[in-house]
Amino acid sequence: MIVRNEENVLERALLGVKDFADEIVIVDTGSTDNTMDIARKYTDRVYTFNWCDDFSKARNYAISLCSMEYFMWLDADDVVPDSTGEAIRELLSSDRQFDCVMMPYNIQFDSAGNPTFSYYRERICRNDERFRFVGAVHECITPSGNIIFLDHPIEHRKIGEGDPDRNIKIYENLRKSKKHFSARENFYYANELFYHSRYDEALKYYTKVLDDKDSYVENKISSCYNISKIYSLKGDAAKCREALAYSFSLDTPRGEGVCLMGDTYFDRRDYSRAIYWYSVGLITKCDTHTGAFHNMDYDQYIPAFMLGMCYYYIGDFKRAYEYNHLAVLAKPYDPAALDNEKLYHSKMQ
Repeated sequence: MIVRNEENVLERALLGVKDFADEIVIVDTGSTDNTMDIARKYTDRVYTFNWCDDFSKARNYAISLCSMEYFMWLDADDVVPDSTGEAIRELLSSDRQFDCVMMPYNIQFDSAGNPTFSYYRERICRNDERFRFVGAVHECITPSGNIIFLDHPIEHRKIGEGDPDRNIKIYENLRKSKKHFSARENFYYANELFYHSRYDEALKYYTKVLDDKDSYVENKISSCYNISKIYSLKGDAAKCREALAYSFSLDTPRGEGVCLMGDTYFDRRDYSRAIYWYSVGLITKCDTHTGAFHNMDYDQYIPAFMLGMCYYYIGDFKRAYEYNHLAVLAKPYDPAALDNEKLYHSKMQ
């Protein structure tokens, strides 16, 4: 682990790993709180690293201090659920013929604490030079060798907002230094621009991602989604659809892209066409083992909710109620779906 000022979350993470980790290596990058004291309650292998705006360098330094056959990385605000810890213990008691273990990383949650956004990350790797981080920010390890999937998640449970400008500042400094951005860096820099509402700049870098033959297909698909969102904000439905149609050409359509296409018609009150796309979204499944960014609300909740809205607006209250009920089944605590259920039921009566 690399840590900095993590006194509010570090112990939570360490409690999740202490029963299966043969060693715990923690590298501090400049804490001014009680982070290092908490770390020393669980391990005597606590080190320091002079921060240089490069997450890969810090993580690779931590890996260089590991002495075991495999290493597992975590962020300080990650949580290892009990069931995941048990699955890891079982894996480590196996014949260990794997090189890299991919595990779901749940990074967003709804009001009830259920995951809404997840993707697979390289989580446990053989401790050799093939498996080292690259990228100053949004760093990653390229999976290789004998890759296996362990379908038990690590949860990223942040407390507080953190510094929303940290990542974009690192990218801006890299740009000033004339660093050549890889396809992956172009994608994540485009995302940072998008999050900061710098839409025209984001479009420029998303276009670089789409034009680069080395771009990861999932990053291209996500770029298409965000391009469509930008053009939606600009009021250009045709370019929204163009971007989404291109995403469908890259791989089997996912629920998110299909429903975003439905939105382009719903926003213009073309409910019959919107119904078509949301209906497709309701039966579209996401193959998460491809590394796809999985927005789980698009599996059932969003298409069902939007179908309910469409049928309500065309006056078919029975179908509106039936589809909205699927949204309620997906999220029985969701106030919007519950309010619509009451409305549609009253209209049926």
